[in-house]
Amino acid sequence: MGDLRLAFRQEGEGEPVLWVPPLGGTHAAFNHLRRAMPPCRAILYDPRGLGASDRPPDGYTVEDAAADAWRLLDGLGVARAVLVGVSWGGTVVQAMAHQAPQRVRGLLLISTWLAPDPHRNELLRLWGELYGRVSLELFYREVHLWTFPPGFYRSAPGAIGRFQQGLARSRGHPHPEVFRALVRSALAFDGRGRLDDLAVPAWVLVGSEDRVTPPDEGARLAGAIPGARLRVVPGRGHGLLWEAPEEPVRALGDLLERLEVSGG
Repeated sequence: MGDLRLAFRQEGEGEPVLWVPPLGGTHAAFNHLRRAMPPCRAILYDPRGLGASDRPPDGYTVEDAAADAWRLLDGLGVARAVLVGVSWGGTVVQAMAHQAPQRVRGLLLISTWLAPDPHRNELLRLWGELYGRVSLELFYREVHLWTFPPGFYRSAPGAIGRFQQGLARSRGHPHPEVFRALVRSALAFDGRGRLDDLAVPAWVLVGSEDRVTPPDEGARLAGAIPGARLRVVPGRGHGLLWEAPEEPVRALGDLLERLEVSGG
């Protein structure tokens, strides 16, 4: 990838599937799905500035992240792929599809958005201001109050506490300048009108209790992609990927099956 080095991992064989993590996340965001993934060539990576990837001084727009991901696939000899994106990763996937629609085999968009929203924008700005100014454990406590719904706290309080502590102790947290640059990229993204002519199988997943990207935003996104299927998961929040990991696994399995049946 030229002078930029991206850390990545590949597992399995079959249809290439690229996984793009949420804001500030690395490939580790998908560790809990590794054993449950349907048969495919899973490609997981750390976007620029994150994890073990290089941290250049600039180039942190959503479009930059999308171009990076295509260059990664180029380096791996992947001409076309199914793209999976979570939250901020979903905006990167949309930008990838806009940049090279002929290379997209299918889309799985999880807990993400199509266009700016005043409430979400203010929340992202707040996270950008807090990150690096408070302890990591306190930061994640704040973020997770929005990520997970009240019912999840009641049913799994210990799990959430362990999750927060594990995140605080883990390596690879973004530098504050990188995190704030990523927040700015999220605030600037607007995908309206970009995927009107895309003709691939697509799923949009959102939790019914998601307060960051609520169901009406999921519906707006699904409506912007011809033929996209929308699944509103009851009782789940913005942390759908962790609250109900069987849902993205099932949706990906459906995408792969449809591709196999169509022979496309």
